[in-house]
Formats: sequence, structure tokens, C-alpha cells
Amino acid sequence: MSILAIDYGIKKTGLAISYYGQGVRPLGVYDTNDLINKIHAIFKREQVKVVVIGQIDSKIGKHFNEFIKRIKNINIKFHFIDETGTTKVILESNSTVHSKRNRKVDDLSACLILENFLESK
Repeated sequence: MSILAIDYGIKKTGLAISYYGQGVRPLGVYDTNDLINKIHAIFKREQVKVVVIGQIDSKIGKHFNEFIKRIKNINIKFHFIDETGTTKVILESNSTVHSKRNRKVDDLSACLILENFLESK
């Protein structure tokens, strides 16, 4: 069983995965507009049974809700958790990442979202 984490953004979205709750690894940062088919392919290839999505602030809520409608799958459980501050934590904890412009950190934020979810279980 795989668990997929999503750090959603209007322009780019980070993904991370865990197999059987053992370890977490980033899957990359993708253009959000081209993400739907990619996510459905990951669902199938990785046998995803659970999706953990960082709950976002209201300023992008309309885009977020539309995205969720497009990826919902009846055979997959969806969990929403607070993602407040995940990108900031990544930027502060990684001395090689000085700004989001220098390194796409959304996949690392997705890792942190997934780690937080697994620790809460």
C-alpha cells in the first residue's frame, strides 16, 4: 500500500510517497496545470490507497477545490492536514536551500506533510 502526499499550489505542486508507511521520498515538483494525468498514473503505478493533502489557505481555495474534484477516486481515502509553515520549515532547516527560487521545495514540503501524517497515526 502506498500513501501519496500532495503540497498543492496554483502554479506548482509537490508530491511525495511512502510505501507501507516506511520512509518518505519526494516524487518531484510539477506544473499544476499538467498534473491531473500524472497523479492518476501514480495512483495506478504505485497502487496508492491513501492521499494526504496539505490543507491550504482560503486565497486559493477555489482552485484547490476544483483540483480535488478532478483527482478524487472512490477507491482511495483522502485526508486533509494543516500544511501551515511546511515550506518555511524546509527553507529554514536546509542550509543549501536559500530561497524557493533557487530550489523547488514543494516536494520536500510534501514529504513533511506526509511525515506529519504518519506520526499522527
